[in-house]
Amino acid sequence: MNWVFVLLVSWLVLSVAVAVVFGLVVRARDERELPPPLDEDGEDDIRDVG
Repeated sequence: MNWVFVLLVSWLVLSVAVAVVFGLVVRARDERELPPPLDEDGEDDIRDVG
């Protein structure tokens, strides 16, 4: 019976560790991505035609 408890606790610890690592990877990827520039809204194309 003791090994079942150890197995469940180990599974819980492993799940939390994987979730934390995955969260850090996603946060690092999001911080590395650059947002699109705000001045590229397509108004220059309209002005060039006229």
